[in-house]
Amino acid sequence: MPFLDCRGLVKDYPGKRAVDGVDYTVERGEIVGLLGPNGAGKTTSFRMTCGLVTPTKGQVLLDGTDVTNWPLYRRARMGLGYLPQDDSVFGKLTVAQNLQVVLEYLGIKRSERKQRIHELLDQFGIADRHAQVASTLSGGERRRLEIARCLASRPSLILLDEPFAGVDPVTINSIQNIIVRLREQGISILLTDHREQETFGSDRPGLRHLPGQRGWSAEHQGERGCPTAGPRRSTSDSRIRRKRTSPRDAEGANRRQSQKESVSRTTNTIPMKIMIVRNMRPARERIFEGSS
Repeated sequence: MPFLDCRGLVKDYPGKRAVDGVDYTVERGEIVGLLGPNGAGKTTSFRMTCGLVTPTKGQVLLDGTDVTNWPLYRRARMGLGYLPQDDSVFGKLTVAQNLQVVLEYLGIKRSERKQRIHELLDQFGIADRHAQVASTLSGGERRRLEIARCLASRPSLILLDEPFAGVDPVTINSIQNIIVRLREQGISILLTDHREQETFGSDRPGLRHLPGQRGWSAEHQGERGCPTAGPRRSTSDSRIRRKRTSPRDAEGANRRQSQKESVSRTTNTIPMKIMIVRNMRPARERIFEGSS
C-alpha cells in the first residue's frame, strides 16, 4: 500500500478547472517528481495533497486513511511535511528559533529540543549560523533552513514545491544531495519543478514529452538522453566563438563550468518516478523511471 495515494483529484474555481482528475501515488522511501510548466496545476495539486486546498472531487489517502477533508496540521501529525514554493523562513527570528517554534508547537521537551536543533543545523551545514537572524541568510542557506524546519517534526513524507527555484547551481547541487540522503533514511519525497534540465540534467535517460498526450506522462527510451533539454555542447566545440578574456574572467568561467558539471553528476544519481505535466488532465500512461 502506498504511503500517499491521491485519486481523481479535481479542483474547480469560478469559470476555470485548475486540476482535472489527477491521480498519483508515493511509496515509502520513494522520490516522485512532478514536472511541468508554470500554470499546469502542480502547486494546486500539492495544496490539495497537504490540506491547504479542499478538492472539488477526489480523495487523498495518507497511510491508508482518508484525509481529504483534514487540515494541514492533522496531516502533519500523521507524518506529512510541506515546503511551499514561496519563502517561508521567519525572517525576524534567528536560525535556531525558526526550528524551536516548530518543536515547541509539537510539545517536544526543552532538553530534546536543544538536541534536535543542534542535529538539524549540523546536518544541513548551518550550525555556525544558529544565532544569525534568518533574514540575513543567503538564498541557499534559507532554503536549507526551510528543509531543516520541515524535518523537525520527523515526517515520513515531504512535499517540496519547486525546491530549486531562485537558487544558484551550487545550492541546487546541495539540495539534490540532501534529497538523496533523505531517501536513504526512508523518507518519501514528492517534488515539483518546471525546468527538467535543471532538475535532472540534460543527459538523464528516459524522459520526453509525448506528442498529443495531456496529463502526467513519461516514456522509457533506454539509454537515450532527454530530447526536451537537448545535449550539452562541449566548450571545446570548434563552432563556439571565443572572445579574449582576462585571467579573472577565465577563472570565473571555469568555476561556473565546474558547478554545472557537479550538478550534472548529482542529478544522474537520483532514482525517481517521473511524471511530466503538460496539462492537468488524466494520464493514459504512467511508469517508474529512474537511474543510478
